[in-house]
Amino acid sequence: MEPIAVQILDKELRVACPPDEREALLAAALDLDRRMRQIRNQSRSLSLESVALMSALNLAGELLQAREREQQLEDLTARLKSLSARLERRLQEQ
Repeated sequence: MEPIAVQILDKELRVACPPDEREALLAAALDLDRRMRQIRNQSRSLSLESVALMSALNLAGELLQAREREQQLEDLTARLKSLSARLERRLQEQ
């Protein structure tokens, strides 16, 4: 684990991170910084805590939507495999 520094809303945070996850952490920090700046710019009266919480809520909502889409794709894939197997059996019967 190596500590790396990330900047989020002009604040430096040092995070211990395995070397093979460094790029992903840096990308996540850049994305979070962008999101928080966007929220802060929309409402300058929000506290840093409120900006962070709104960003977290937005990310959590996106994660839940992505999980739902993934489950729908898994369900569709299973249905397609089932239909394909049925079709194969019918074709072999003829």
